[in-house]
Amino acid sequence: MGITNSGLFPILHAFQHVDRGLADAFVVKLNPDATRLVYSSYLGGSRSGSSPSTGSDRGTDIVLDEAGNAYVAGYTLSFDLPTTPDAFQPNLGGGDAFLAKISVGGPGVTPAIRLTVNPADAAPGGTIVATWAGNPTPTASDYLRLFALGSAGEEFDDVVIGWSTPGAAAGQLSLLLPADLPVGSYELRLLSPPPGSSLPVPIARSEPIWITASTTSTTTTTTTQPTST
Repeated sequence: MGITNSGLFPILHAFQHVDRGLADAFVVKLNPDATRLVYSSYLGGSRSGSSPSTGSDRGTDIVLDEAGNAYVAGYTLSFDLPTTPDAFQPNLGGGDAFLAKISVGGPGVTPAIRLTVNPADAAPGGTIVATWAGNPTPTASDYLRLFALGSAGEEFDDVVIGWSTPGAAAGQLSLLLPADLPVGSYELRLLSPPPGSSLPVPIARSEPIWITASTTSTTTTTTTQPTST
């Protein structure tokens, strides 16, 4: 917990993916061995064009309850610091304290479904069907979503595409799996789309799916004839 004005702060399972103002608070949780991130997120608001001094947020203290929920205290000069519907003060008063609660699962993390993956059972193209038991539950509309896929209790290293189609049962998803995914038990978690992203996006199932993104990985899966490796 603290303050950052870096646009390159490492994030994982974040509810806020970008630095929105002059400086933002951040919240980070590490695993018990302090060897990897469990979650990491910015927490802050934006600058107002008419008030250039706004847009600075700082985390000053953090405590945990017995259940592992985190309570972050700090101060804000942002006019649009996120607030909940039942906040007793939803608007900036000039320079205010704030109190935020982050659930034990962390920001951007919803209850996971567990699934057993056997690539031999996948349909042509590498898709399988799974039932999502978390919240929010996908609706019966043709929307794309991004999910984190990982072994139960381990780091969620893979990002997969999932969608629900008209006529599908509530919570039923089709998933496009990595081509080299081994047989095993996995967990699937819904990722929060970054601010300004176009997800979820309506798609026509008869048309190709085009996705753009950035990567710093040297092992990103490519086709047999990629334009760049």
